[in-house]
Amino acid sequence: MKRLFALIIVLAAAGVSFGVDVDFKLTDNGDGTGTLSWTINKPDTEIVGMALNVDCIEGQIGSVQIDSYFDVFPDAAHSDPTLYDGALSPNQLGSPIAPQAFPGTTTLPNSSFCISVAHLEGETDGTGIILGSGTSVSGEIDINAIRGGIVDQNGDAMTTNLPFQFGTGCGCFPCGHPDYGEWVSVGMPESWCNEYQCEGDSDGLTEGSPFTGYYRVGVNDLNLLVWGWKDTNYVDPATDPWIAADFDHAEEGSPFTGFYRVGVNDLNILIANWKDDTNVTGECLDDRLIILSLQSSAEEIECFPAEHPDYNTWMEVGRPESWCNEYQCEGDADGGVEGCPFGGFYHVGVNDLNLLINGWKQTHYSDPATHPWIAADFDHKVEGSPFTGYYRVGVNDLNILTANWKDDYDLEGDCLEIN
Repeated sequence: MKRLFALIIVLAAAGVSFGVDVDFKLTDNGDGTGTLSWTINKPDTEIVGMALNVDCIEGQIGSVQIDSYFDVFPDAAHSDPTLYDGALSPNQLGSPIAPQAFPGTTTLPNSSFCISVAHLEGETDGTGIILGSGTSVSGEIDINAIRGGIVDQNGDAMTTNLPFQFGTGCGCFPCGHPDYGEWVSVGMPESWCNEYQCEGDSDGLTEGSPFTGYYRVGVNDLNLLVWGWKDTNYVDPATDPWIAADFDHAEEGSPFTGFYRVGVNDLNILIANWKDDTNVTGECLDDRLIILSLQSSAEEIECFPAEHPDYNTWMEVGRPESWCNEYQCEGDADGGVEGCPFGGFYHVGVNDLNLLINGWKQTHYSDPATHPWIAADFDHKVEGSPFTGYYRVGVNDLNILTANWKDDYDLEGDCLEIN
């Protein structure tokens, strides 16, 4: 079971910056959304254009709502001049979501995109920009310099306190915790949000007396464990509150015995701390994802080197895993070897050509999941023009593929090397 829920954006570093024209901040609305708002510090000034990059290190943004103050979507107008109206209404036209590096629109959910909006008339009601998602998200918001960032009514660029990093509050269990996926899969039980739960404290209470002493793990916790012992019919936390005794947050069992959430491993944890707090730390909710150290976290989980000259492009197109293949930039889109013992084996063949054909001069790209043909963008560059439209897969990529077609003689396998 997997539940999707809205993103609650929380500010990782929320101080006001002095000496800038505009201060941005993110506010937790308490209803599963986060609002990006701003304060203009420069007198007699208003924002008429805004271009912000959103880059997610973990997860994707699933929805963006724009204040009706911004009544123009420049990138939508670039694609179709009739789609200029950005008013927040049931008949809203166009889209404020654009690729970061080239003009046009893209879609959500997305992990790397630009919010591109402008203002002609009306007054802001202070709503700002509301971001939402169905998964946990962390990343950074910054200006999009290509589009001019934040622009005032005189056409001047405004200084800001950007960039800043954001993370998610996905309920009472930390999104960056290694067991977060398990918590979601079993129905997000509140009992797991007890900082001693993983150490055998299933009820979240202290037991004992002044005479015996007090401890976290006792008879009440054992009762919950016995209730759920090797029960193969778990439904949800409301129906089966004994899920609180799943101390190791893992299934046990086998196809022969059936699978269950409460078993020997959990009993061992309970026994280890039975009526004795000596080794109890209260660190069950410690989060491996430290929001203020997002860069170091990104380096650990990303497959594309941060020092690579194409790293920013990789981020902009949604961090496709296909680009992490050391032969991808040489025409190997699928990361596999083709051929046979008789004809020989090679990295670039029909499967790679098929991906290239799927993406050939496609002017609409959203993300790697929706458009896996991004794997055939071998040169990691945009092609095209304002007349033909811009696309990621074109003649340059075809030339790379044909140069190594069914022949590994000149392949280096060095696509991920830092020059």
